Order: sequence, then C-alpha cells, then structure tokens
Amino acid sequence: MFKELLRTDILVKLPQGTDDVLVKQKSGIYVSTLSHKEKYNPTYGEVVEVSEGAQHAKAGDVVFFGNHLWDVAKRRAFGDEDERYRGHYTADKVFAVKDGADYYMILPEEMIYFLRRGKELIGMNGIVIAEPIAKEKEQTHSGLIIVDLSEETYVENKMRVFLAPNTIDVAKGDVVHTLRHCDIAIEEELNNPILPAKYFFVEAENIIAKEVWTNS
Repeated sequence: MFKELLRTDILVKLPQGTDDVLVKQKSGIYVSTLSHKEKYNPTYGEVVEVSEGAQHAKAGDVVFFGNHLWDVAKRRAFGDEDERYRGHYTADKVFAVKDGADYYMILPEEMIYFLRRGKELIGMNGIVIAEPIAKEKEQTHSGLIIVDLSEETYVENKMRVFLAPNTIDVAKGDVVHTLRHCDIAIEEELNNPILPAKYFFVEAENIIAKEVWTNS
C-alpha cells in the first residue's frame, strides 16, 4: 500500500465493520455508533507494515490503542466537514486510510498500549496493566460481613501487576504501590474482550515501589 513508512509509524488494518452506522445489541436493538462513537471505536488492529524506526511491533502482531484515536485519524484524513469533528483539537500523529471496503490507520509505535504476538501479550511504552487489590471485608463476631457502600472496595494505591513492559523493574504477580490513585479502567479505553474489565492501566512513572518478600 505504501512504499515506505517513516518515523516510528506502523500501518494497522482495522477490524471489519469499523465504519458501521448501526451495531446490534444482545437485546436485538440496534444503536448508532455515531451517537456512541467512542464506545464502538476500533481499539485494536493487525499490523501489516512497519517503519524502520519501529522497535517492537512486527507484521502480524495485533496492537491495542486508545479509543479516541480513530476519530482523530478520520478527521486528519477526511477533513472536518462532519459536524462531529467541529471544535475538537486534532493531533497530527495518526491518519486514517480507506482502501475499498477496508480501513487502516497509521500511528506511531509509542501510542500502543500493548500487543499480542501469537498467544503472548507484550507490554509497551511504560503502560502497566494491573488489578486493584480488594480490601478485606470486616466481619462481626457472629460472622456477618459489614458492607459500607460509600467506601472504596479496593486498597488505595496498591495493585497486582498482570502485564508490564520488560523495560521496567516490575513483572507479572508483583504487588506495587502507586504515587496516586490509578483508576483508568480497561473498559474505558478498550472496547475489546481480550482483557477483563477488572484491570486498570497504570503509567510506570506512577509506580513508586514494589513489595519484596524475604525469607526470615
């Protein structure tokens, strides 16, 4: 499709149905993706071409990225005549491509959250995927569990790592402490069933310590 990609860009083929107007729900009702665009935006695609500057992604990988990028990419490629795009800031790092019935996106490798290569998941760009640690439930002497609906159900600033880039000093299973409360849920950024909604995105720079167990 392209003779050569530049920068650290990769060319990603998006899933079928990327530009559908209606999406059928489990209830049988159809909803418009124009009014729920971020919820149904593509957030993953297969890499078909990489630039020489790309360090990690390879053709055939499936890469995952934020749900806001498709709107930005379309505006860059097709203009802002559509009312949906008026008044929005446009970044200059992503671009949409349409070839027949297929849609593609060009984006820098550093915008990838993580990738899947075969059955392996690989962390990218300082993004850690972690699970909040649930607080222990308080019980009465009779065994009744006390539930305070107004109280946070997770231990604040403490998480268990599920996936991390190999460039940082944490790994799957580590319990880490974060600089601030991290609550960017996977479901808010990725409309894809590959990861359960219980996981959060954590930027590596917000991890300040990990628990180290020693034999006494």
